[in-house]
This record gives sequence, C-alpha cells and structure tokens, in this order.
Amino acid sequence: MPQITVTIEDDIYFDLMNLPKGLKSKYVNNAIRRAHLYCTKLDMNDPDPRYQHMFARGRITEIKEEEE
Repeated sequence: MPQITVTIEDDIYFDLMNLPKGLKSKYVNNAIRRAHLYCTKLDMNDPDPRYQHMFARGRITEIKEEEE
C-alpha cells in the first residue's frame, strides 16, 4: 500500500494517537474516503478538483451551495 506524509493539527494528532494500534490507518483512510465522496458530484465517480480545493481550504459549505 502506498504511503504519504502529511502534517496534521496537534489536537487531531493527540486524538489519533489514542486509537488502538491497527486502527490509526483505518481511521485516516476512512476520513479521506469520506472527504473524497463529499467532493464527488452525485452523477460522477471522480471528485471535482474545484471541490477538492474548496474542501482543503475549509470552504465546505460552498460545495453544497454550488450544487443546489
């Protein structure tokens, strides 16, 4: 499985470290999968790059407003 290095906020890191061994990667993979699905239009299988950029910048509400 490929690996990637990311920087996360301190409070997220400390919460993540409290998970039992073996669940950390599952938790992060699930979180990324949910973000990926959030940025995917209903009629498409691939995320919209505009939505990915908006999501990464914390402009989540704008994604759903744009779809309406």
